[in-house]
Amino acid sequence: MKTDVCYELLRPSQVVTRRCACPLAYLPLGVIEWHGPQNPLGLDGLKVHEICVRAAAKGGGLVFPVLWYGEHRESYLAEANVPVKSAIANEMRLPATNFDRGYMGGRTIIEQSTFYQDLLYHVYYQIRSLGFEAIYVLVGHGPLKNYAILTSKVFERATGIVMEVSFAADLVEGYREDHAGRYETGVMMELRPELVDLSTLPEGDKSELVGIAGEDPREGSAELGSAFVEKCVKQLVNAGNELLSRRPSDGSMGVQ
Repeated sequence: MKTDVCYELLRPSQVVTRRCACPLAYLPLGVIEWHGPQNPLGLDGLKVHEICVRAAAKGGGLVFPVLWYGEHRESYLAEANVPVKSAIANEMRLPATNFDRGYMGGRTIIEQSTFYQDLLYHVYYQIRSLGFEAIYVLVGHGPLKNYAILTSKVFERATGIVMEVSFAADLVEGYREDHAGRYETGVMMELRPELVDLSTLPEGDKSELVGIAGEDPREGSAELGSAFVEKCVKQLVNAGNELLSRRPSDGSMGVQ
C-alpha cells in the first residue's frame, strides 16, 4: 500500500498517473518527543503519516514525508515541560539542563516560531511546484496546528492553491485526546504495533507514569485504536474530496 501512495517511493511515471487522477497532496506534521517508555519518540508523525497513507489509498492523492523538524522546542514539548522534564531527562539518561530555556542555540521562541513558519511555506511551495492543486495538512502534535492554519491561509491567498488543516484528534467526534495515554497508545498499537511495548510500563499507580496525560496507557488496545483510525480515515477522505471541489475552475493550477 505504501509504495502506491508515498511520493518519495514512486517513480516519475507513477507520480504523474496518480497526481493526474487526483491532484491532492497530504502533508503530515509531527515532532520528535517523549511519548512514554512504551511508544516510539516519533509517535505524532508516524500516526498522521499512516492515517494519510490509508486515506490516500482509499480516496486518491499522494502522501509527502512527515515534516519532523523545525518546530520551536522550548514550550509545548514534553522534554521542556517544567513539571516533568527532569523525570524524562532521567529516563533518557540526559542532564535536565539540556532542555533549559535557551537550549535551541539561544534563539527565542518567537524566532523559532518564525523559522518554522518559513519552513512550512518552503514545503508548500515545493509541493505546488510539483503540480498539486490541493494540500491537506494533517497535524499530529497539537501545538503545530496554529502555525499550519496561519501559513495555509496566507499561502492559499498568495497562490490560489486550496488548503485545509486538521488536527487528527479533531476528526473524530468524542475522541478523548491524550498524550501517550490509553487512546494515543491504542492508535499506535493499531497503526504500528511492532513499535509499541506495554511491558516497559511500570506496575503500580498511574501517577508513577512519566510524561503521560490521559487515561492509563496499560488499558490501550489495537481494537480501541482501530475504531479511531477507521473514523479518521473516512473523515479525511471526505474532507479531501471537499477540498478538491474548492479548486478554481479556470485551469490555473499549474498542472501540464
